[in-house]
Amino acid sequence: MIVWNNTEERETSFWQKNLSFVDKVIYSMRLSRIFSGADFSNKIVADTGSWYNFLFLRAIADRIQKWYAVDRVLNIKNHPDTIETIESDLNEGISLESDSLDIVTSMAILEHLHTPEQYLKEIYRILKPQGTLIMTVPSVYAKPVLEFLAYRLGVISEVEIRDHKEYYDRSKLKDILKRAGFSEENIRHSYFQFGMNNFVVAVK
Repeated sequence: MIVWNNTEERETSFWQKNLSFVDKVIYSMRLSRIFSGADFSNKIVADTGSWYNFLFLRAIADRIQKWYAVDRVLNIKNHPDTIETIESDLNEGISLESDSLDIVTSMAILEHLHTPEQYLKEIYRILKPQGTLIMTVPSVYAKPVLEFLAYRLGVISEVEIRDHKEYYDRSKLKDILKRAGFSEENIRHSYFQFGMNNFVVAVK
């Protein structure tokens, strides 16, 4: 078993190493949900926690005006010239200008952060007025399932699950988003993947 202290800082990005088939299936389900969150056509988009190969941005590259990939470690040697890469620790801020983005995406990132509220405040800062945050986060109901799949069956990444700092439900997400600056009437929440995942669309 891998010993992993979730108070330590990780040094890699998701999918920097090979993932299991189950990890890839879960990712594809998240991706399809994110696509439903907004119209990305001709938008300026940042994918925060975009993973090593920023696959989401590659998937929508022909739709959007400009895009930024933000994560701790990025595959900067192999990407389209139109994608701007920003290697950054999301616990420490996001190096983008205020009021500059139409859409910010965050797929399974919040649960990995020591400073989730500060991260959401940064997203609120960089969004344009009426800009949209689209986010997925594992729910509290997912914790025993993910731990069983990772620790007992070994079919998903144990390192990723041990790195989880928190699991969220509707109430907890709305509270932290409101503290970050979003108004409750501009926060839309639903569950997917049989209640195991939260899906949030929040407008600035």
